[in-house]
This record gives sequence, structure tokens and C-alpha cells, in this order.
Amino acid sequence: MKRQRINVHRQRPKLELVVEALEKSGWKSEITQQDHHGDTDVDEIAKKPDQQTNILIPHKYADKPEGDDFGAALCTYKDYLDFGNIYYRHFFQKVEPNQPASKMKIKDGDELLLLNEVFVPALMHREVLNLFHGVKVDGKTRLSLVIRRKLIKQKWEWIETSAVLSPENQIYADLECRKLARVKPICRPMSKLSYQVHGTEKYLGYRDGEDWIGNKRRTPPAVTDLKYNEVDGDKIIYRPMSQHFYKVPGSEKYVDIRDCKVWIDTMNSGDNKTKIIWKHPKIWQADTEGHINFATTLCDMTKKWYIAIDPEDQITVEPDPVWFKMIKTGSNIRFQFRKLYLGYNLKNDEMQAQVTDYLFEELPAPSVGTVDGSVINKQY
Repeated sequence: MKRQRINVHRQRPKLELVVEALEKSGWKSEITQQDHHGDTDVDEIAKKPDQQTNILIPHKYADKPEGDDFGAALCTYKDYLDFGNIYYRHFFQKVEPNQPASKMKIKDGDELLLLNEVFVPALMHREVLNLFHGVKVDGKTRLSLVIRRKLIKQKWEWIETSAVLSPENQIYADLECRKLARVKPICRPMSKLSYQVHGTEKYLGYRDGEDWIGNKRRTPPAVTDLKYNEVDGDKIIYRPMSQHFYKVPGSEKYVDIRDCKVWIDTMNSGDNKTKIIWKHPKIWQADTEGHINFATTLCDMTKKWYIAIDPEDQITVEPDPVWFKMIKTGSNIRFQFRKLYLGYNLKNDEMQAQVTDYLFEELPAPSVGTVDGSVINKQY
């Protein structure tokens, strides 16, 4: 049967219609997975991004002052929504082999949604790059990403990939390296992996069971303890629950759930467990345009009472989960339910639903049975 190569780049706007027509007429197309990322992603990638930057991760042992390469570029597109709102779509492109991005199984055209549980479609290009700049390369802190990958014929999937990044300063012998008969005390430690010979640019290394002296070459951060999971795109993805304090900025007052009400109160010298709030986020597709919703519940330590906004626009608690859209920038976070936001009325010193967004300060709550004022003051 005759086969035809389809020019994906020229036919992208009507790709599915072209393929369907050819298949009905008996032709077979040769579209590779690398060429085709699905309708939405193909249309986005076909046009020039609003911004594109190579992703860097600064750390103590980085080869360059600006940081090591993550091994991919961040391409950002702007979707203009109603009422002047902007939805930012961030894609990975130019994924390089043997770099952290590819080792975490990221591919060209993957859309980034969560970076360490921060919802990036609400953030500008530079803000997402700053999140990568804050990634720790210490051999123990986990980098967690949730991405979306489009498949052919309107199918797509969630990808959850996470790993621990470690500094990987290895010693490579050059062509003129010489074997050491024995190790003399002429080397001073530079790091746990590196010993430099005094007065030279040579370093002591270990290769094939022998000691060598040679030139040093830094390599990208090592990707260890990789966890990778693919989930059907039609499903809602629930993220791990976490405990937090929510503080009124510029004060010593915190959100408090007790006696079936939501209060604003200061830390006291006794039991402050009622100020620990459980957050349980989820993400799901919001519309046919590919936009994603990110929302969370806020409940007390018993997980029996959830913060809500009732039909009279009063902040209350309910026994059933209520989902607030949330946007986080740094330690500041805002919660939206329909057209209202959780807020604080300074005059009445109480929680109040309001039409303008209000930022609370999110602080991690210590995992202890009893939370007292001394713990808060010590940690924060």
C-alpha cells in the first residue's frame, strides 16, 4: 500500500482532519510521536512562544555561577481570558539527553503544571524560572513535578515525576594522566569527591580500581531515587495532604478552627492544635481549551470540619469538603470560592469573604502532637 509522509508543521492547524481523510481513502500516515504531541500542544508549539529561556538550577557545586543546566528550555504562552485574566502555559522544549530533565523522563512538548506543589499556570515566566532557581541540589530534598502530556486523537495523560538531585562533581583523567604508585600527602580536600594537587589544576581521582591524577570536569546534578507515574488524563489528581498555619500578614494572628467556627487568634502558651489547617489539593481539566483547575480543601486537625462560604457570603464550616481555587507566590497564598475570596476584616478582627483577593501567609506546621507558642516562636 502506498505510504505518504505528512508535513506535520505545515498541516498542524487541521492535523486530525487531514489524517482522518487520508486514512479513509486508504493512505497510511507516518507521524512519529516526536512530531505529534496532540491538538492543543501542537498548536501551541507551532507558534512562537511569548518567552523562552533555558532552565538553570544554581547550587553550591554548580559548574557555572548562574547554575547547572536542567537540560530543557521553558517556553511560555499567554492565554487571555475574561475580565483581563491571563492563564500562562509553560512547556518544556529542547530536552537534552543525559541531563536531569531527560533522566526524569520529561519530553519535548510536556506542559508543566505543578512544581513542588506550586500551580505554575498562575505564574509568569520569570516566576517559574525563580522556582527552579530555588530547587535544592543536596542529595536529600525531592524535586516534584506534575506535567501533562498530550497523546494522539484527543488523548492525554498526567505525569508525576520526582527525584532527588545530588551534586555530581566527578574526576575524569585526561589523556596525559599518570597512574599513581602510591597516594602521597600532596592533596588537599576540595569536597567529599574531590582532591586537588597543590600548585596545579590536577585532581586526584579513582577509576577502574586505580588511583589517577587528571583534569576535573563537572557534570550535571545526579538524578537519584526517581519516582515516575502516568495517570489517565480523564481522572482527577489528588495531591498529598499537608499541615499549615495561615497567618494574617504583618500580625501575629492566625486562622483558627474551633467550636464549629472560623476565628482569627494569636498563638497562646497552651494548646494551639486548632490553628493547624489541613490542605488537600487536587487538579483537573477545566475546559476543552486545555486549561487546568487547581483547588484545595481547608479542614481542621480532626478532618471533620471544612472552611466554607455559605449562600449569605459568610465564612463558616461544613462537614463536607468545599473546594477553593488557590494561587501561591512564595509563602503568600489566596483562596477563591466562586467570585469571593477568604479575607480578613481588620476593623472587626474576623474572617470575612470579600470580592478582592486577599493574601494569607502560609507556614508549615510542625508535626507534633501539641503545638504551643514556644514552638511557633522558635521556628518562625
